[in-house]
Amino acid sequence: MGSSPADRHARALLAALAFTAGCTDAVTYVALGHVFTANMTGNTVLLGIALVAGSPVRIARSACAVAGFCLGVALAARVIAERGDLLWSRRVTGALAGEAAVLAVLGTLVAIHGATKGSLYWLIALSGAAMGAQSAAGQAIAVPGVATTFITGTVTGLVAGMITRGDRWGEAPRVAHGRVRLAGVVWAIYLGAAVAGAAAARAVGAHAIWIAAGVAAAITAIAYSRRAELARR
Repeated sequence: MGSSPADRHARALLAALAFTAGCTDAVTYVALGHVFTANMTGNTVLLGIALVAGSPVRIARSACAVAGFCLGVALAARVIAERGDLLWSRRVTGALAGEAAVLAVLGTLVAIHGATKGSLYWLIALSGAAMGAQSAAGQAIAVPGVATTFITGTVTGLVAGMITRGDRWGEAPRVAHGRVRLAGVVWAIYLGAAVAGAAAARAVGAHAIWIAAGVAAAITAIAYSRRAELARR
């Protein structure tokens, strides 16, 4: 992982993506019927619990989240179609633009119809699709031990990196230190975003998804602006 200004800028945007995921997970859990749309590990557990409980509504919610997430991954992977480096490619930025657009559509639907029983499953699926797109983009960036939605992997990378000091991935000590620090920042931001998202959802319900949509749009705009600036040099 390089240390150029461009790479540092990209790492900052990568960390910011963790805010989008943490906020979205908290909002969907609090306001859309106790379901995760970014964290598929937790959502799969919720689906299993719902299956044992025999609750069709809870099963449908978790199933919509999984289906939406998989669709988002598939579409974003189709757009990206290649692995990039830390300074993500134009296609990765395009996938993130798609995520921001889906979250904006989600927020608009909530504003028009609210999180009603009839629209709830569509809202969950849209949120899952946005988080799936972000997950595919994060995988294309390919920073070892750092993910913006798979936080279990990020915490694993943080602790393992602190212990092995880069030996796990054959990294130089300076590079390993930067990656471990990034993993810690991503985890802390995800936690802070979950707190903010939960508080907002308790106050205004599903309308709080606009926070995540706004952050995703800002990340995309900054990434496009940065790429244009580099192209002019």
